[in-house]
Amino acid sequence: MKSVRLLPAMLLLLLRLPFLHAQEASGWLHPELSASTYLTGVYDHGAYEGRFSVLSALSATLGRGTAVETSVSFDVIQKKVMGCELVWRPVNALRVRAGIQRMPFLLETTYSPRTLEAVGFSQAASYLGGYSKDLSGRNSRSRDCGLAVEGSFWPRDGGYSVLSVVAGLFNGNGYSFRDDNGAKDFQGRVVLQPARRWKVSLGAMVGRYGEEKLVRDRISTGFWYDDGKWFVRSENIFGVTDGLRSDGFSALGGCWFRPSMALSARCDRFQTDLSDPLTVTTQAQLCFSHMLSADRNFSYRLQYGHAFHSDPSVPGSDTLYCCLIFRFGATL
Repeated sequence: MKSVRLLPAMLLLLLRLPFLHAQEASGWLHPELSASTYLTGVYDHGAYEGRFSVLSALSATLGRGTAVETSVSFDVIQKKVMGCELVWRPVNALRVRAGIQRMPFLLETTYSPRTLEAVGFSQAASYLGGYSKDLSGRNSRSRDCGLAVEGSFWPRDGGYSVLSVVAGLFNGNGYSFRDDNGAKDFQGRVVLQPARRWKVSLGAMVGRYGEEKLVRDRISTGFWYDDGKWFVRSENIFGVTDGLRSDGFSALGGCWFRPSMALSARCDRFQTDLSDPLTVTTQAQLCFSHMLSADRNFSYRLQYGHAFHSDPSVPGSDTLYCCLIFRFGATL
């Protein structure tokens, strides 16, 4: 089996370590460690049953903010390495990433679930973004192994750039460093941010999966607005999975009515098969978020959701969510 040739790139970056400046060397001598846990209890009123899920990860980062940075993340529940990447920043506007990293074609999953104002990602991110129920069967919390280049142009005060671009080649085999079919997936995303408060995105993936090299293509478009109090985040994903054409759209909007409290509503629609109108599931959700610490590392969320199905034989369902989020970090 073939794999993305990461070793030469990593060796070239490591050769630079002896020549790091004192500040950069200090970043490598004092790694950042973190542990995060995402506990979710769900009660389905229609089925009169509850379930409990846990997402937990351990992470270590060396050289944070330096020209050469490396990080490793371990999925405690699945017992797999969910991230292992080396980042080279030759100039401030350019980064080269090698290893297991977040899939860049979708904007939603490039953010941690603990930073968004709802419980869980959208259906589209789950079924088409490789998060937990991808129609291809490639479920790795939207991670893949490959080599990507990121560029940002026209920086502005406030820590953002007018234009950000990322493109890369990936194995298409999830958490695994090894490829399983020799084909490579192309992923890319363009984000245009004319002002600090809003941005639009366009992303795409052209991929193949499995030994049969089945089609796994995706196109995403997004719009995000956030002024620190009011926010709107929306994204649409169209996908082709082995001939199955699917589409999902979600919009999340709300307000931080207090610095530590937010109320949001989300409309989330997904159609598994565009040729079959009976495969549509629409979810309406209302969420209350409460940050218990100033750094937002400790929080809880209470969410109610109702699911509507286009198939009249499938009844709607009411679901209650209670989510606790913890994050601990330290610099050695």
